Amino acid sequence: MNGREAERRRPRKDRDILLSSWLTAVSADEANIGHLYSEVHRYLDNADRKTPDVLAELKEYGADYRNVYSGIGHGTTGRRFRQ
Repeated sequence: MNGREAERRRPRKDRDILLSSWLTAVSADEANIGHLYSEVHRYLDNADRKTPDVLAELKEYGADYRNVYSGIGHGTTGRRFRQ
């Protein structure tokens, strides 16, 4: 893989890491990144949640995740995920 291809794949890798972290948090089961999208689909099929609510939650989770793991938030965590 050349540098250009690696750079193009980075956003998907970052998105997959975020999505697997979120899924593990909301489902209380370790997400399998190899089957991530089917696991997310299964969670959403079985959860009594509306898509706009899940997307808003993912947006907040992403901001909190970025703050924690980039060092910006100095250990802050999202309000919704302390359950």
